[in-house]
Amino acid sequence: MTSAPEVARKDQLRIVVILYCSFARNLAYYRAWWNEEHQRYLSLANDHPIFWRAVNNNFLDMCVLDWCKLFAERGGKHSWRQIVTDAPRFEADMLRHLGLDAAIFKNEIETIRRYRDKFVAHQDLEYTAMPPRFDVAKKAVWFYHAYIVNHEAQAGDLFGLPLDIESGYNDEVQVARAVYREIN
Repeated sequence: MTSAPEVARKDQLRIVVILYCSFARNLAYYRAWWNEEHQRYLSLANDHPIFWRAVNNNFLDMCVLDWCKLFAERGGKHSWRQIVTDAPRFEADMLRHLGLDAAIFKNEIETIRRYRDKFVAHQDLEYTAMPPRFDVAKKAVWFYHAYIVNHEAQAGDLFGLPLDIESGYNDEVQVARAVYREIN
């Protein structure tokens, strides 16, 4: 059995940034959907409510999966623990940025991981799902992205990828709102 080839540092960083972007895009689409003007698509009075619920739930599920790759799998190849060169500094700076202590952030991780394990990756016999709110999760992803851009990537490593995740997120919210308006 042969082992997987070593991934170049530049490629590791690019993959992680692509995961941030996927999280941000799916979060934008998910949250834009909850704008009151789009709620009628979730109603049984709509011609296709099951379709629209599935679409929105898929955005939610992708957020959960991407976020878990970045934060919930300690030994995962995309976890900040495997990517950043100074993990203690990163963790301290991130927790300070989030305004949380390690125990509260760990609880946030467990909440999202539990949702993934019970409702996304496996369909356990639980009847009530409490989707994550993603407020802390979003702030953590934005911090991780900025940290990679400012402390880990070298010039040219992220060529063609967004260096400002917030503006990309806002652009995707506008895209989603425009699409949702078109289906009216």
